[in-house]
Amino acid sequence: MKRISILFVCMGNICRSPLAEGIFSHLVAEAGLNGCFTIGSAGTGGWHDGEPPDWRSVAIARSHGIDISGQRARRIQPQDFRDFGLILAMDRDNMAALGRIAPDGANIGLSAIPRLERERISAIPIMADQTVSSWSIPGS
Repeated sequence: MKRISILFVCMGNICRSPLAEGIFSHLVAEAGLNGCFTIGSAGTGGWHDGEPPDWRSVAIARSHGIDISGQRARRIQPQDFRDFGLILAMDRDNMAALGRIAPDGANIGLSAIPRLERERISAIPIMADQTVSSWSIPGS
């Protein structure tokens, strides 16, 4: 079976995209599908390269039993457009930034998973509304 490769992208790769990577990795593991996916995250900017995720993202993930503290920020690289079958931008600004640097034919999406082999991931409750909407940052 071919691995499905997904890269989550935000601006600095310290808040939203590491959290998305952690959540999705957690759901994949719960479904017993680790061998089916390659999952990563990156930023459109590189000013946080090598830094861990923001403490608020780490805290919210931890409060749901997910550890993202070992992740390190990195800027998206040209080979990512080849290595990842789907690149998901966390917002429209990052979608536009990706569009400016992506080669022709790159599969870039915005908060959706278009045309994946749905039968292979149907068991995964991909960031369902009831999961994400219940999240809040402690102390906020």
